[in-house]
Amino acid sequence: MHFYANNGKGIISLTMSNFKYEEKFYPNSYTGAEMYSGYKAAYMLDGLNAFDGDVTIHYHGNLKAMVIEQNGDITLILPVRLETSRKDALEKAIA
Repeated sequence: MHFYANNGKGIISLTMSNFKYEEKFYPNSYTGAEMYSGYKAAYMLDGLNAFDGDVTIHYHGNLKAMVIEQNGDITLILPVRLETSRKDALEKAIA
């Protein structure tokens, strides 16, 4: 699972183990520095499944853990390193 956001535009890219590939564009109000991170989808789902209902996801940087929080309870999702070529492709996709 890859996340990329810059200048109020974003994309989530998901590659499944059976090689199906999907990209989801999403609007956002993010105006900070360029954001590009990757997380293993299974770990993200495990973290989300630890909670019932809506959660808040906190992003703290490209190589820092993503924090999933609900009512003061948290779980951390560690990022994976990504290839630069994939970042370039995602950047072009939202341009």
